[in-house]
Amino acid sequence: MRPTSERQSVLVIGCGRMGSQIAVEYAATGHRVTVTGRDLDAANARLAQALNLFRRYRADSEEAALAAREAIGDVRGWDSLSLEGIDIAVESVAEDLGLKADLLGQVAAASPAAVLATNTSSIRVSDLGEAAGAPARVIGTHYWNPPLLMPAVEVVSGADTGAEVKRAMVDRLVEMGKVPIAVDRDVSGFVWNRLQAALLREALWLVDNGVASADTIDDAVRFGLAPRATHTGVFRTVELGGVGVWNALMENVLPELSTESRVGDIASRLDGHDRGELAAVEEVRDRGLAARLRELDMS
Repeated sequence: MRPTSERQSVLVIGCGRMGSQIAVEYAATGHRVTVTGRDLDAANARLAQALNLFRRYRADSEEAALAAREAIGDVRGWDSLSLEGIDIAVESVAEDLGLKADLLGQVAAASPAAVLATNTSSIRVSDLGEAAGAPARVIGTHYWNPPLLMPAVEVVSGADTGAEVKRAMVDRLVEMGKVPIAVDRDVSGFVWNRLQAALLREALWLVDNGVASADTIDDAVRFGLAPRATHTGVFRTVELGGVGVWNALMENVLPELSTESRVGDIASRLDGHDRGELAAVEEVRDRGLAARLRELDMS
């Protein structure tokens, strides 16, 4: 991984699956990183897992992995932190507006120049900035799981987020080898989760109505939709396929698509793979994502 040009003091709030990997990525690109978590034993275990993922798939050498570990140190409790002198704070805690706002608000008060980034996937950035008392400095940086292996990060401005804050965050992510996805309007779910939810809703309808099993639908996405979308996305797929063809398809299919506003318990529609099977899927996923990063020269 390439080091960034400017070394900054980064606080990562929350050390679950997402926060731990976000912390490692900042550390691996040369920043000074402090990580805080509620359950220190669980958080340190998550951090060790993230560092192992980095070592396996992203590190240029064992020395690079050790340097990332040294740049972080052990996870610390909130009450033991100094919140002064922070350049970037990234929160990745539970989807609770009050909790997120309280933590970012404390950083905002102690470090008046800090960029305050949230990894929320559904809370409006405008609402969070207002609640934290620093709307000009709060910005969404929504990572996709697993953060160390997914190149894209949604960058979401709230209604009052400063333009310079957005520019600085986009520049920082580009330096770190990420692909910023600029979200121009602060709506719940942003871009990725709205697309993902729309696809999942239709997939659930297909299962519920006996069209295909969950495993069959997964195969349709894995071997049909995903390989092509990797190269062409949505709109260029339409251009390549012919706009007339797609106009006709939408005219015929849209009236038949699900419009459900509630889908119930998703678990009842799954084919029920055990932990061993899911671990094998995760391994295949991580290897494939790492290979894709190498193709994109982002490793």
